[in-house]
Amino acid sequence: MFANTTNEAWVPADRAIEELASLRIGHPGVRFFHAPMDNGTALNRILRWLPKHNPNVPVLVAVKGRGLEDLRNTLGKMVDRIAEHPNFVLALTNLYVAEALELHRTSADNPAKVRWREVALEGGHSYDFPAQVSRLYEGLAAEGQVHRGSDGQPVYARPSVLVIYRADHRFLLDRLIPCPGERGREHDFILLSHAFLHSQPMGFRIGHVLGPACRHLAPGGRAMVVQSHGLDPAHEIVRRVWGDRRLPQVSRCDIIRELRRDLKGSDCS
Repeated sequence: MFANTTNEAWVPADRAIEELASLRIGHPGVRFFHAPMDNGTALNRILRWLPKHNPNVPVLVAVKGRGLEDLRNTLGKMVDRIAEHPNFVLALTNLYVAEALELHRTSADNPAKVRWREVALEGGHSYDFPAQVSRLYEGLAAEGQVHRGSDGQPVYARPSVLVIYRADHRFLLDRLIPCPGERGREHDFILLSHAFLHSQPMGFRIGHVLGPACRHLAPGGRAMVVQSHGLDPAHEIVRRVWGDRRLPQVSRCDIIRELRRDLKGSDCS
């Protein structure tokens, strides 16, 4: 309710656009990673800007989701973006952030193999695409289920990757379309918005989210992290409901210090 009745998604999206505007775009195009997808509002706002200022540049957007509701809402918005910007590849996955950066499963939490789908949409208008996408929901519904893991992080029912693009632009997008098993993937821009819980320790934040994100940045790439610090309207609401609950607060200075320590000696330090 809080997210859908405020500008919580718009403000980070506009700030991300400022960062994207300063990127030096090279071949084969813009490679953008976003986690988690929420309901697609922030991503939709960013992708409205991108083709306006880079109309002929191919774009790959890899998005990490965490539930069927977010997936439905995001896909519903993305079909319009694919129609407006034909040189656009969308990769949706429920893998953990560290895995989603490469679209490659490494965790032993679930023994199932990754379900990989590649869908080339036929047609040239946004009206052509929803019916083709909606046929995927039945399979995605089972894979989109999650259960609570030992560290509080949602664990996927079955790891999956869904790659969508326009069939009539397959040749132009060939260098950007992800392939199963491909490693060493890099991103020009990474947007992490509330990608970890307040209850998760610093080691988890650095080792499973921020550290891997920095290591998958392309040369000259940028990463932007949005995370609630506390002392904000959301915490005020929680305090009114659970007045005796302790709400942890972690300074960004502490996070940056630990991240620098983790990256010390690596190429991205």
